[in-house]
Amino acid sequence: PRRPPPLLEYIRVLVFQRLGEANSAKKVVLQCRKLPWSQCERYLLRTLLKVTRGRFSHIRSVAAVVAGLQPHHPSLTIGFVDALLEDIRVGLERNALV
Repeated sequence: PRRPPPLLEYIRVLVFQRLGEANSAKKVVLQCRKLPWSQCERYLLRTLLKVTRGRFSHIRSVAAVVAGLQPHHPSLTIGFVDALLEDIRVGLERNALV
């Protein structure tokens, strides 16, 4: 099996493991700000969205991370909200068809 590059693995550790710890959102924001943004923005966005689909208890932490990154990387916030609203729309359409 092919392993992802270390940078992408680190993002997964930040989002899926460190974000689950108590009072960790600020630490995750600081670490995310240090990432090479041009290489990581899309992957970080997808990873944050995966958390909101699976772990309901982490939604508050994900929102805190997105809000903490907003002053430095507004495109992440815009992309996150856009993708989240699209997921909600698709979910509502699926339920309306059933």
